[in-house]
Amino acid sequence: MIDLKDIPELHDKIIVSTAKYLNLPLMTKDSVLRNLSHVKTVW
Repeated sequence: MIDLKDIPELHDKIIVSTAKYLNLPLMTKDSVLRNLSHVKTVW
């Protein structure tokens, strides 16, 4: 489960939650989001 407390910005929380809910990879260069272990990122 993703701990949204690890994500500081509200908009990023929404984006990560949506990607996780839809089971889709997240395209980002944001290092905070890329270091999350429960979301696959592409960049």
